[in-house]
Amino acid sequence: MAGGSEDVLEGSEIEGVSGEGTSVADPGRKYMTGWRLHALSFGITLSLFLSTLETTIVSTSLISVTNALHGFDQGSWVVTSYMLTYTGFLVIYAKFSDIFGRKSMMIIALVVFTVFSILCGVSQNMLQLIVFRAFQGLGGSGIYAMSMVIPPDMVPLEKFGLYMGIISSVFALSSILGPILGGVINDKTTWRWVFLLNAPGGCGALALIALVLPSNFPHPKLPERRGLGEVFSKSAFRRLDWRGTSLSLAASVLLVYALQEAATDFRWNSAKVISTLTISVLCWVGFALWERVVEQHADGIQEPIFPWRVAKNRAAGGVFLSVFFTGFPFLGAIISLPQRFQIVNGTSAAGAGIRLFPMVLAAPLASWFSAVLITAAKIPAFYVLTVACSLQVVGLALMSTLPTDTMVVANAQYAYEAIMGVGFGLAIPTAILFLSVLVEAKDQAVVMGAITQIRVLGGTVGLAISATLLSSDVKSKLPKLLNPQQLAALLRSSRALETFDDEIRVRVRFVYAEAYNRQMILLTGFAAASLLSLGLSFERKARTLDIAKI
Repeated sequence: MAGGSEDVLEGSEIEGVSGEGTSVADPGRKYMTGWRLHALSFGITLSLFLSTLETTIVSTSLISVTNALHGFDQGSWVVTSYMLTYTGFLVIYAKFSDIFGRKSMMIIALVVFTVFSILCGVSQNMLQLIVFRAFQGLGGSGIYAMSMVIPPDMVPLEKFGLYMGIISSVFALSSILGPILGGVINDKTTWRWVFLLNAPGGCGALALIALVLPSNFPHPKLPERRGLGEVFSKSAFRRLDWRGTSLSLAASVLLVYALQEAATDFRWNSAKVISTLTISVLCWVGFALWERVVEQHADGIQEPIFPWRVAKNRAAGGVFLSVFFTGFPFLGAIISLPQRFQIVNGTSAAGAGIRLFPMVLAAPLASWFSAVLITAAKIPAFYVLTVACSLQVVGLALMSTLPTDTMVVANAQYAYEAIMGVGFGLAIPTAILFLSVLVEAKDQAVVMGAITQIRVLGGTVGLAISATLLSSDVKSKLPKLLNPQQLAALLRSSRALETFDDEIRVRVRFVYAEAYNRQMILLTGFAAASLLSLGLSFERKARTLDIAKI
């Protein structure tokens, strides 16, 4: 695990290397245990739950938000502003934690996330909300990154899989639970609680982590107490790869921005979208070339944001590519299914969320079970990940066959959700554990940050393409049923359906049903690409977790 064999946490709540605390993989390490371990675990999972919740919770309350603040035409920016910063800073936080320390970066992220969640909740207009959401995403990005980076140093190898299973379960649960909570809050109280609910949880998590996590974690040879001048010293800043950081941030932000604009306000062939995507691609190319230069010529002083040696690892590249494509159907399904329930089946926002329960329950259970398969049963992660991607393909393909001539929710749909949930739940922790086998210990932190950023980028790309397909499909068919005024009203808000005649309303719902089925066919293709990408990670002798160089 990251940090090397000398990393020893000192104190009364530390587990020794002899006796029951012995780590098979690294007999020179000591780890946290007892109440400190449990308190830290709770603080991390609570933080992750809240930050991940914010990526999807607004999906079922966005209409109420925009109506209250009189800015329906700016509604997409409530999502976009969060995703821009949330996506752009994941790898940056992970790498900065190698330099400034895990605790420092986690506390900064929690403070930013909590403060700006409160400010989002008290926003008086759309401009305030959009700006505050961007800063909230900055904090959420750090929480997500640090939740992936800290656990490998907390526990010995034989418990690592279990802890990553728990954390992945929390991630899957909060991602899918977001639309449900958003719907309940939207129906039962004010939309402001979508953001304000983070205040008590964020403060509690901040107190726990500040109290329990040692300042020198995971480098005990450093002083236990250091001032800000020592943590953020000139020597530490000299280690930063500022050019790589800027290129990575610009590439991610411009990519997400272009995709969000293409999915909402502009066509894919518009000058704005094409130019933004082009600049993003150039930044990605420049980032890759610069990281290679830094690794080869920095003489160990400046540290690359993403090590070139990881980029050259074929097996790791296959996992990264698979995770990227998995992000497409994962976020696409979470966002589109509640919309389908509301538009096609006529359910309330809360009802749409409740109908996601098969996926909500299956995903976290599968995440936990993946850890059992890999760590206890010693099944190679490659095989588990292959099964996970296969289940995604099957579940999404079945979802594309739902009936389009009825408003009644098919019972089979709940089974299809469960299959997808198992596939998504197995994939998230398995990919993380697989990479821990494939990369060196010193690259663990940045790889954890990279895999989260790649998955989120994949989800953003998939969501933009799916939204474009859906919009194009309904715009080509609805003019035959609706006059221009009705069509414009419907595209602004699905509530316009209630103003149509019964016969027209039913026919419109059926058009949307067909469009959502086509959307699922597209997501099935992305899931298949995720499965095929694993061919790059195939090895004749598949590796198990206990031979990882951690």
